[in-house]
Amino acid sequence: SNMLLCQFRFNDTMLVDLLSSHGRERGAAHLHAAILAAGRPVESLA
Repeated sequence: SNMLLCQFRFNDTMLVDLLSSHGRERGAAHLHAAILAAGRPVESLA
């Protein structure tokens, strides 16, 4: 079947806080969160 399974990898409180920050440095917080998330290993579905 044509099904796409997605899972958010934001189990870490710090990543969620960085992505949801509404301060004036919002762009920097999002960039920092993206860098941290990219360094995490990808989980496999098996």
